[in-house]
Amino acid sequence: MHLRQVFRPLGVIVIPSQVTVSHAHEAFTEDGALRDPEIWEEIQEACNELIAITHALKRSLNQS
Repeated sequence: MHLRQVFRPLGVIVIPSQVTVSHAHEAFTEDGALRDPEIWEEIQEACNELIAITHALKRSLNQS
């Protein structure tokens, strides 16, 4: 079972995007950079989605 399936019934807000890094032990260079630029783009998109949802929740709370 995925954590998102556990969290949803508890009322936790789960962002729709998720990023999987296969073979994580091989996915990074010696200096810590991701080898695959597409994965980096996916991570940036997921982070942007998290930021957008966070701003929307903040606006919602401020209106209450």
